Amino acid sequence: MSLELAAWTKDEIDAICAKPYGAYVRALTAHYQQYFLDHPELASYHPLKAKDLASALPPGADFLEEYLPEKLRHPQHLSGRSSQVIALAMIGLAWRRDLSMRSLENVLSLPGLLKSLAPKVSFEVELDSQLLNESPLVSTIDLLVEDDAAVICIEAKFGEDGMGRCSCPAGAPAIADCSKKVLQRPVYWETANDVFFLPDRVQGKPCPISSSYQAIRNAAAARALAGPDRQAVFVLVYDERNPYFHPIDAWPGWPELLTRTLNDAEQLNRLRFRAISWQDLIPQLPLDDSARAWAREKHALL
Repeated sequence: MSLELAAWTKDEIDAICAKPYGAYVRALTAHYQQYFLDHPELASYHPLKAKDLASALPPGADFLEEYLPEKLRHPQHLSGRSSQVIALAMIGLAWRRDLSMRSLENVLSLPGLLKSLAPKVSFEVELDSQLLNESPLVSTIDLLVEDDAAVICIEAKFGEDGMGRCSCPAGAPAIADCSKKVLQRPVYWETANDVFFLPDRVQGKPCPISSSYQAIRNAAAARALAGPDRQAVFVLVYDERNPYFHPIDAWPGWPELLTRTLNDAEQLNRLRFRAISWQDLIPQLPLDDSARAWAREKHALL
């Protein structure tokens, strides 16, 4: 089992995870089909989707809709396995009960990180195109928590097949035939070198940032938003049942691989990283019994 990030390519990860991931997805599909059969008042015409955002959220949590404007909702946000809605529901409800976000600090073992009584909390934040030199498409942060002392970029995962990869043409990552747009984003490459300690790109050899592209973007965004005067933090939240996020055969799982990779960066005060499963996070958040019951019944998370 290699804990060297540079040792893993997309194809190597998929070769181990794809088959068990298929079984995981089939189990989720069966679960959500049954959930919506049991709750026809919440269901849409589609067997795996809610009829609207209010129906996708826990009972009594429809007020959270205002924090996720329609233009920022993912195309599949009504799907049972939408990580965007799970994050809005669980972290959103916890935030409204604890505006200081101290409970999240403690869960992540980052006490004293935030200094304000009510840090700014935003869901699905589109970055300014100039921040990472991205155009026309820009990176979005699933959940951004910030004050004068720190910036926390949270990446919420659930049923996804791992971390997002680069969108370079098929076959290009295997020989580092990176797109011109990616090459013109120096913050990506600086973060890959200075934070992830990845080797330089060499034409003809596997691209060093392809398989961990989304993690690098999140870390780059956290550092760019924080600037020199604030602490940059990148947090990954995931479903521990998902094969891409737990050890299987030679694959250590993204949480362990990123934790080991980014440990040195934390020691050098370049970035702080935390990974936590929904199964561990939800019981420690300030949620009421109905919210936890929703997580248990709808998502089988507890």
